Amino acid sequence: MLNLLGVFIGGGCGAVVRAWITDFCNQHLRQTIPVATLLVNLIGSLCIGIFAHIAINNGSLYALFIIGFLGGLTTFSTLMYELTQMLHQQQWLKWCAYSALQYGLCFVACFIGYFWI
Repeated sequence: MLNLLGVFIGGGCGAVVRAWITDFCNQHLRQTIPVATLLVNLIGSLCIGIFAHIAINNGSLYALFIIGFLGGLTTFSTLMYELTQMLHQQQWLKWCAYSALQYGLCFVACFIGYFWI
């Protein structure tokens, strides 16, 4: 039960941070691609790499931070929606570039977090 509470609290906090980053990016950055989604996924990928490497074995901490906070922060569903919108608008080059940035950079961030930090 404590682990579920940790997921609940961490997920809520992660979602609030994601909303704040999205609002900030939308208000202060000129964007051709959804920068906020890329940013939260990069941060989440780096953090999951770091914490997977140091092997958080504490079930409550794992539930709170890894599953909860990072799960609430990162967003696969928003990424899929954004990519679908790009295809619907026939923005093929933008779709390719954004896909490559998301999958490539997020993998590299996780790799760096796991092996180099």
